[in-house]
Amino acid sequence: MAKTVVIVGSGFGGLEAALNIRDLLPEDEIIVIDKKQQFTYQPALHSLACGFVKKKSVVMNLEKIFRKNNIKFYQEEAVEVKPLENSVITKMRKINFDYLVLSTGGMVNYHDMTDLEEHYFKLKRVLDAENIRVNIKEEIKKAKHYNNPPNIVICGGGLTGVELAAEIADKVKGKAKITILQSGPKIMNGFSKEVVKYSELVLKKKGVDIRTNSTIVSGKKGMVCLKNGEEIYASIIIWCGGVKSNPLNYKAGLGINDKGLIMVNEFLQTTQPHIYAVGDCSYNYKNPQPATAQSAMHQGELVAYNIYAEIKSVEKKVFIPGDHPYLISIGRMHGVMIKKKSLKKGFIPILLKKFVQKEYMFKHRHWMWPLKKVKLK
Repeated sequence: MAKTVVIVGSGFGGLEAALNIRDLLPEDEIIVIDKKQQFTYQPALHSLACGFVKKKSVVMNLEKIFRKNNIKFYQEEAVEVKPLENSVITKMRKINFDYLVLSTGGMVNYHDMTDLEEHYFKLKRVLDAENIRVNIKEEIKKAKHYNNPPNIVICGGGLTGVELAAEIADKVKGKAKITILQSGPKIMNGFSKEVVKYSELVLKKKGVDIRTNSTIVSGKKGMVCLKNGEEIYASIIIWCGGVKSNPLNYKAGLGINDKGLIMVNEFLQTTQPHIYAVGDCSYNYKNPQPATAQSAMHQGELVAYNIYAEIKSVEKKVFIPGDHPYLISIGRMHGVMIKKKSLKKGFIPILLKKFVQKEYMFKHRHWMWPLKKVKLK
């Protein structure tokens, strides 16, 4: 009897799960639910925000991909999961399942400062990147009539903030003042001292001002208020303060941790064995992983196999982290590649990061079941 597999969310993990399940289970029904019509290659959004890449290089039409792979797609928002009823509730319908994969990702975390969302830019979607690009261009143009260059403030010195600051610096070429505000004692928390030191060196050479121990407590239009009472005025303020769990996690009836992430075991199963979770929305308590695109893709592929294994009554596989290189861009000419304990700095990581993006987008745009498996002699 044919089974129904439902995937909620089609980011890196969800998309990989859907396409691999279709390859493994050609006769079963696969349904994907996502309120977005397009997939966004988020690791390249900072380049789009500065106009260094085109929109078509970072987006894919989900409906087109799923249609040619015989996957049903509902462009709707899932609002609740009822695990005991084996159903997902959207704003328009109730969808029953035999197996469920949650890949809901995360949301921008404003740390309870709700006024920031209204007044600050963010970098989560294509529209966000385009808004940043247009406003930077306008501010540079207006600055020709004033003595002082525009001030661009980036709130958050994590990976997104650093990559964006470096890219903007390359774009404006000294025509604007760029400042990173980081609440902690150093930028890029979680990375090695060598990576942090190299990133700081490159950013400072580009003219970026790095201000650590600068905790933001509130904000208004054109202004950032720090914990020490200082007020910083800026033409453009971009929030890169991290992500938080999706609200759906709290309405899924599953075990979650103190951060609202769905707990999964070594097979990526939740507290309900027929429900799996991958990517940023999950937490593997036996083998915690960084929230990266490579990790989400690996998890999506494994979940596809484990659902196949359950249906075919064969042994499931344990999630083992892949040995994927971690690629960081610090502007157009400088980058870092981290693989195990080795570190590569310079232009080569930039080339590799561009290749990985192009290879991923080409592969998934042209993924077609069952022709994908045909090997030419």
